[in-house]
Amino acid sequence: MRSVGQRPDSEVQAGQALRRLRLARTWSQDEVAARMTAYGYDFHQTTIAKIEAAQRPLRVRELADFAALYGVEVQDLVYPPTASLPETDEEISEVTAKLHTVQARADEVLLELEDARETERRLHSSYRASAAETAVLEGRLASLKATRQKLINWESGKEHSRADADRGTKPTMPESQGSTAGSAAGDPTVIRILLGIQLRRLREARQITPESAGHAIRASRAKISRMESGRVSVKESGIADLLTLYGVTDKDERRAIIGLAYQASRPGWWNKYSDILPPWFESYIGLESASDQIRVYEAQYIPGLLQTEDYARAITLQGNGDKSPTDIDRRVRLRISRQALLEHTEPPSLQVVLDEAVLRRNVGGQAVMRDQFRHLTEIAERPNVTIQIIPFQATENPPGGSFTILSFPHREVPDIVYIEQLTSALYLEGHKEVSEYLKLMDRLTAEALRPSDTTYFLTGRADQLT
Repeated sequence: MRSVGQRPDSEVQAGQALRRLRLARTWSQDEVAARMTAYGYDFHQTTIAKIEAAQRPLRVRELADFAALYGVEVQDLVYPPTASLPETDEEISEVTAKLHTVQARADEVLLELEDARETERRLHSSYRASAAETAVLEGRLASLKATRQKLINWESGKEHSRADADRGTKPTMPESQGSTAGSAAGDPTVIRILLGIQLRRLREARQITPESAGHAIRASRAKISRMESGRVSVKESGIADLLTLYGVTDKDERRAIIGLAYQASRPGWWNKYSDILPPWFESYIGLESASDQIRVYEAQYIPGLLQTEDYARAITLQGNGDKSPTDIDRRVRLRISRQALLEHTEPPSLQVVLDEAVLRRNVGGQAVMRDQFRHLTEIAERPNVTIQIIPFQATENPPGGSFTILSFPHREVPDIVYIEQLTSALYLEGHKEVSEYLKLMDRLTAEALRPSDTTYFLTGRADQLT
């Protein structure tokens, strides 16, 4: 227990840290007092001496301004480093050596993994070619056997006259419309994310809470959180107010950040569908286009990124049967346009786990489902796409609700869990919540069929519908 008159350890540590920083810069206590006038203080040499000796309590604002004066973090004053410089350098050398060793091993394993994937793709391709040739030969064999039976009947006098064969023409298949998707690069969303990162750093550097920042632009704490994660844009006037609050006075720096806000406000490729696009889903499309990893668990339908046009049309008609043909076509085109994301030079990694119920649900009829299964087997060949199925006989029951986890190339941007509801959606960003969904996704992946077994499963389902 601290005796009466004894200063808290944090104040003693802060005073000692301030003294070391002053001596390292060869400043006198008078000089420090003079420099603190720039922060609005009227300190004397004796005041600095008392602070360094922990004989005078430090206010929070004073502690922050001393940290700014010396160019350090506030926590470094309250909790100064305990290790010596030689000890730290020695540990850095040890960790660096271990890091190089682990990185080298990781590179070796990655090469082995790529070789294994290439072998698996080659075997799948060979299997499909053999399966296709088998189907052709089986059809030819059945035709020859039928011809042989006819010859036997003819030669034995048992062949009777038959009616002329049907002369109906084979219906022509409608010409594929193809995808006319615009660019899904999502530049405005990427810029919003970068802008949000920069604004959060400025806010935290001044130790300003999200509530205070929101108050400055007449917004809520949640609005600041969404803005700093790149989910929403902010007017340039709001950005200017935040920069003033954060102490950014340099004209060039302010102009650059406000310029980012202007670019972030540009409409994305999906803006032309804004009249049929719910606001809560518009945010998701932007985040999806800016992500570098998409993990999906689906319990109801084939995810939009993997749907054929016929399947997408059947899904759209289920909830919009009263809409005009033009409206239906635009809704289908919006779904298909999102898939351009997978055609980029550097597409995101897409990991999809499907409940078997998704494949058993008849959407649009047998022909639509057959083509959808074949499309899944084809797209699963891409190196950035992994598709797995949780069969009904799985030992662990999968969750009833679908969800998507989006990850981004910028480490400062946290993963986001997206859960779609009937008329809205949830965006979960909390570390604890996201961690639980990541663990759940890992369990589902382990419980599901391997990607190669999933391909055979899909091929079998397609054959059953032929």
